[in-house]
Amino acid sequence: MALYIRYKGYNDADPFLGNSVYTFIAGAAIVYNALQLFRYRSASTYYDIGKISGGTNWWEISSLIHYYSGLVAFSFIFVT
Repeated sequence: MALYIRYKGYNDADPFLGNSVYTFIAGAAIVYNALQLFRYRSASTYYDIGKISGGTNWWEISSLIHYYSGLVAFSFIFVT
């Protein structure tokens, strides 16, 4: 079976291939967010440049919110 669809019309599209691509993209987004959180940005000194005179490090907080929310959202999309 070929991995592409020859366009014959909207009603002839293969739903299995569409669902497979949907699941693959959601899985790839999960892997990306997990790698950003737990591998590439896990060093304790990664966000030190964002500290402003000992106050709150908003860069670190915004990154954590961004990647955790992406991880949760795409996990939900992957399951459904």
